[in-house]
Amino acid sequence: MFQDLKENLRDTDESIHAYVEQTREYYELKVFKILMHLIDRILGWFIVSALLFLALLLFSIAVSYGLGVVFDSMVLGFVVVGLFYVLLIGLYALLRDKLSSPLIKRFSIYYFD
Repeated sequence: MFQDLKENLRDTDESIHAYVEQTREYYELKVFKILMHLIDRILGWFIVSALLFLALLLFSIAVSYGLGVVFDSMVLGFVVVGLFYVLLIGLYALLRDKLSSPLIKRFSIYYFD
């Protein structure tokens, strides 16, 4: 009787260890999946952002030169474009809380999935 109990306890112990090991491996794979998804998204956003930045830079220079020709002053053309970007930064500062709330909700889906 004690031998059967001892065997059952040994089998239970082995089953618990196997379960814990499989659970650990599962969570390692889940973390890896989440990290790879995050890295993929960040890399994609980085590439798109870099290309958009280059396009915006070239467009801004072209608009500045165009306004410089219209105002007959290159400096004034660049100042107008610079002030436009300062205005955009100010608008972002005012609306930052309204913009960050949807972002937090969207990323919480990935975190708590």
